[in-house]
Amino acid sequence: MTQSLLHIESVQLQIAEQRLCDSLTFSIQARESWGLLGRNGAGKTTLLHSLLGLHKPVSGTIKIADQSLAQFSRRELAQHVGILLQEGIDSLPATVLETVMLGRHPHSQSILSESAADQEIAQAALQEFQLGEMAARAIDTLSGGERQRLALAMLITQAPALYLLDEPSNHLDVAFQTRLLSTLQARIHAQGAGMLMATHDINLAARYCDHIVLLLPNGKSIVGVGAEVLNEENLSAAYECQIKSVSEGQLTLFYPA
Repeated sequence: MTQSLLHIESVQLQIAEQRLCDSLTFSIQARESWGLLGRNGAGKTTLLHSLLGLHKPVSGTIKIADQSLAQFSRRELAQHVGILLQEGIDSLPATVLETVMLGRHPHSQSILSESAADQEIAQAALQEFQLGEMAARAIDTLSGGERQRLALAMLITQAPALYLLDEPSNHLDVAFQTRLLSTLQARIHAQGAGMLMATHDINLAARYCDHIVLLLPNGKSIVGVGAEVLNEENLSAAYECQIKSVSEGQLTLFYPA
């Protein structure tokens, strides 16, 4: 039986008295890209934080590589799971290269020095996200879009088996959104990794994700293949407004009516 990168079984999430997810169940396999959709407050970020052990479910089980999340040390978990946070990278007193090298720490034998192999991985990630010429620059000199690209480069450098993305298109123009997500998708396929991407952009999820978790306002959810989950009825229920679609050939775009 193929090992799941992530398996969530009957998970219930709650903040204060608000129930966010009720009996949520799904599995992510190697080379699968999953989209996580829902209106503000539906529980997208809370779910991602739960997969890192930062928020404890009310009930249910979370397994990483068929092992209970609770059994992982922080270092072991960082070797398996990496996250791109919604707020991106803060203005740390560090250079671009020093920052991207942080992604190698879960794999390094020493926190005091990096190997030549680690340096090569980090430099390649910077080049992949068109940041190679900025390696010596301080983070506080970067634009919001450049910081977001650096955060993605650091995540690639970490090379986890499961990539968690919380609004990865923040601060990126349309050209970079498609370019960087295409780059990330190719990396996931080559690495045999998986991805769970929380986004407000329905069309971005439809383009880059083969499976969808759609969170509904009442704590319920719809989970499945993207082409089956993403329709006017389901999306209108999730966002509590009328969502319409237009199709041309194999392309379908969704928009609020």
